[in-house]
Amino acid sequence: MTLKQQDNSLTMLLEHLGLSKNEALLYDIMIKYPQVTVQKLQQLSPFPRTQLYSILRQLVTRSLVSFVQQPRRTLYVAEDPQILYNLLEEKKREFDKHTHSLKEVVPNLRNQFRLAHERPGVRMFEGISEYRHALEDIIETKPDYIYSFLHISEKKKPGVEIRRTTDAERISWGIQEQTLLFDTPQANAWLSARTPDEATTFRFFPKKLSMFSVDLRIYGGKITYTTFENREPIIMMIQDQNMHDMQKNIFEYLWDKTQQPLKKLTL
Repeated sequence: MTLKQQDNSLTMLLEHLGLSKNEALLYDIMIKYPQVTVQKLQQLSPFPRTQLYSILRQLVTRSLVSFVQQPRRTLYVAEDPQILYNLLEEKKREFDKHTHSLKEVVPNLRNQFRLAHERPGVRMFEGISEYRHALEDIIETKPDYIYSFLHISEKKKPGVEIRRTTDAERISWGIQEQTLLFDTPQANAWLSARTPDEATTFRFFPKKLSMFSVDLRIYGGKITYTTFENREPIIMMIQDQNMHDMQKNIFEYLWDKTQQPLKKLTL
């Protein structure tokens, strides 16, 4: 190792012990000149006079440098490098303190991390453009099946063309969809106007079930709830396998309780 490399190595070591780069550089210089004036340090170092005083004060605070006041000048004295062990011990104590604090914090952080990863993913889609994205997710997911609760109201829902387009694509991919409807005049008229296909099956809800006005789709570990309420659609998508499985079981129970399948029709 050359002398320059050795100096650089010492400077880096001093920085690891907590000294600033300027403090490390000046102390390294002063080791070679144990008693030196500020005037001399100006010649030996790259620092201007005012900065030298600031760095020297820091080194004095760290007990790495002391000074001797003489009648016409002040001599600055580099202390024995043995004192660096004190800095090392201080670093060790600081490290032990942080280690103790970290051991107290990490279990809580791990619990937050676990909960965040296990928490259901929830996304909101608002408006026609976002409605398109929500329906296109079905095609992108390419699930083995889709279970749907569909509400057919007297008022025309916005996004008819979006539903037709995405549903045609679903059918072209052969993605099967089972849909439950309420047995109403509007639903029967809506069904009669549809052309049959081999990928969509409809049944009516059991008669005793109270009507609700939310569309629901269950597919690929996800659930989407869509409400219109005389405005643009608002969709809440939940991605959680446990919730998906619960809704899937409810759907299959209701499906088995209904009458035999109606003719296969497109949405």
